[in-house]
Amino acid sequence: MLYISVERSILSVAAMVLYLVLSHKVSSAVDQELLSKLMDENSKSENPLEAREVTHEAMVQSALLSAARAQEIGLPKSRIILSAKVSAVQDLIACYKELARRSDYALHLGLTEAGMGSKGVVASSAAMGVLLQQGIGDTIRVSLTPEPGGDRTREVIVAQEMLQTMGLRSFVPLVTSCPGCGRTTSTVFQELAAKIQGHIRERMPEWRETYDGVEEMNVAVMGCIVNGPGESKHANIGISLPGILSINSMVNYYLALGFAATSAIILLVVTASPVGLILQAAAQDPVAAESLGFNIVKYKVLAFALSALFSGLAGALLVFYMGTASVSVVVAISVVLQIIIAAIIGGRRTILGPILGSLFIIITGEWLQSLGQLDYVAVSILALIILLFFPDGIAGIVLRKRPSKGDTPVGSRAGS
Repeated sequence: MLYISVERSILSVAAMVLYLVLSHKVSSAVDQELLSKLMDENSKSENPLEAREVTHEAMVQSALLSAARAQEIGLPKSRIILSAKVSAVQDLIACYKELARRSDYALHLGLTEAGMGSKGVVASSAAMGVLLQQGIGDTIRVSLTPEPGGDRTREVIVAQEMLQTMGLRSFVPLVTSCPGCGRTTSTVFQELAAKIQGHIRERMPEWRETYDGVEEMNVAVMGCIVNGPGESKHANIGISLPGILSINSMVNYYLALGFAATSAIILLVVTASPVGLILQAAAQDPVAAESLGFNIVKYKVLAFALSALFSGLAGALLVFYMGTASVSVVVAISVVLQIIIAAIIGGRRTILGPILGSLFIIITGEWLQSLGQLDYVAVSILALIILLFFPDGIAGIVLRKRPSKGDTPVGSRAGS
């Protein structure tokens, strides 16, 4: 009987060594004997810890003792990975922080029995995200209870996406998509995002062999054109679908062009009319205009009403284009500044000025788009140069009268 017992012990040790060599991992649950000992010591302490903290300590000591025993029987330290069997988020964080502080063994992160569906995904991400952000952890696993007939590969996908969204590793092109809101009235963008993501995963094995660095690409699929342009600008491939009110890009273009042309014609007619001449006189010298008998206040109110009319129509067109009437869109600082800068650069107190200024901002912005965020700086520098050397703006340059052959140059004397 003694011989059989010794033989079984030898076989048990050999099996354990073989397991450790093959798996390279020391997985630790709480050593109940050690836990009881620590609980007894804690109860006799003058400042006893909470039972949960004692359990954490027992878990850490169990893992370190197991690793030490593995080394005693010949397993190299470089082939040992510690893994604590923990099912609660805070317990996982506490145990692994202490393991990282007390040892330099490789650590395998994973929330055991995380749960099913979104609960398991959220719990695993919350626990491991904290540790990974602090540089703790060498390998990870995600343990999810599968849906009936579900696919086990979802655990791998969740683990990959966790690492990729944290910027630690890249596996497939990252698809950014919006959640949808009141501006989206269909599920087209949702279906499109799902199809794109599925297509990427399906083709990834082939692309990885063909295109170097393809896994680091970013793809943006947005449900409207409010957030779409911004996200698309920072993505390699961007798709923005129209919102509620926008029809399509071509119709929007012609509506905006027609509005700009109509506004310019109306303002030209008003400028050439007696009312327009009075308004110009009031703007240049209100005292002189009032001395001629004109009611300056009445004409200023008329000018304000005319300005408000066109501003209101432009705002309505902007809402139509953006698909929303939110404050962040209608009175966005960036939009307001672009309008003001366009008018100043183009030429103040002219109808042609704002049009030329807008063209300048759009064309230079597109031309310098490759500079990324620096394109705003470059456009601003060009605008300052124009204002410093050409106070009348671009319109002043275009409309500047060239002297004819018979004109006498300014500063010259007749007959000289």
